[in-house]
Amino acid sequence: MIGNAFFFHTINNIGGVETMFYELVRKYKQYDIVIFYVRADQNQLKRLREYVPVIQFDNQVIECKKAFFNYNLMPFIDYVKAEEYIQIVHANYKLQKLIPTQDPRITRHIAVSEANAEVFREYTGKECEVCANPLTIDPVVPPLFICAAQRMTAEKGFNRIVKLVEALDRTEIKYYFLIFTNEPKYINSKNVAYMQARLDIRPFIAASDIFVAVSDSEGRCYSVGEKLGYGNGKLLITPIPSFYEQGCNDKNSIMLEYDCSNMDEVVEQIRKEWKKKKLKKSFPKVIPTDGWNEILVKKDSEYHIKRYRVKATEASKIYSVMDIELGRVPEPGEEWVVDEFRLPKLLKSPWGQIAEVVCTLSE
Repeated sequence: MIGNAFFFHTINNIGGVETMFYELVRKYKQYDIVIFYVRADQNQLKRLREYVPVIQFDNQVIECKKAFFNYNLMPFIDYVKAEEYIQIVHANYKLQKLIPTQDPRITRHIAVSEANAEVFREYTGKECEVCANPLTIDPVVPPLFICAAQRMTAEKGFNRIVKLVEALDRTEIKYYFLIFTNEPKYINSKNVAYMQARLDIRPFIAASDIFVAVSDSEGRCYSVGEKLGYGNGKLLITPIPSFYEQGCNDKNSIMLEYDCSNMDEVVEQIRKEWKKKKLKKSFPKVIPTDGWNEILVKKDSEYHIKRYRVKATEASKIYSVMDIELGRVPEPGEEWVVDEFRLPKLLKSPWGQIAEVVCTLSE
């Protein structure tokens, strides 16, 4: 019998309830918690499964001590046998113009805020407790702000930008890359965003941690001169003579060879710039205290996830099969780590076996 079963119809790629689940299972990972869903985003599933079982609902009977429902009671509640049925009130029904979903089998209601609880009591006449959503604040290094402002003609180094992004995306470095241009070209990265061309570009150049200018050639580049004029951050440049004539040097610039042969060294220098960044404190920390330790069944979790080191086969390259976790097509022989849920899709894909197991890392 499951200790604590949580039910959510659709786990979207973003959302407050989705974050609540993640924070809950992180903070209370020692508890026996299982999440059931009908539809779900794969990235959300992956991070939840680091801590608890997450199971797709298929009209199976589920026995648990405590069952927790959210917006949708159906289709789950008809298949649940629980000692206690609890509904979490995530919404302010008055402000969102919603009608609370009710069912006589629900014996306890818990709102995430007093405001939500007050409206729920008004609308239903039922008692409603209050418990804040769990929240853990991790130490973070702020992301780097990388910026480029250029046309995308052949000599402006678009291919170098693509290689830079691919190299950075293979690392742990957190960054966002804004490219101001009048002719955006496709780059496959969640860290890159195109911005419309604008004339008031200097605040962005000045504020960037790293300004990118990786052209084939420049007569005398204004944006490089502007970045040098503000005297902050770093430039990422190709070894164009006029850049050094303008004032670029080893202290204010990172140099990328035309053929990108020193990309590993460039990435390491970017990593050092990232590690230097600090959060600026402007007010006292406000961290909520939740009471989920008093709500959850105190049953220890026995959940363990298996991980495997895998190696790409020739098929991955032949058929250009992009791995959704890597975000690119792996090179034949390239190794990476996957969990037990991802492994079957690699061993038996529509294009055949696109990876083979090298070894088991954990059980």
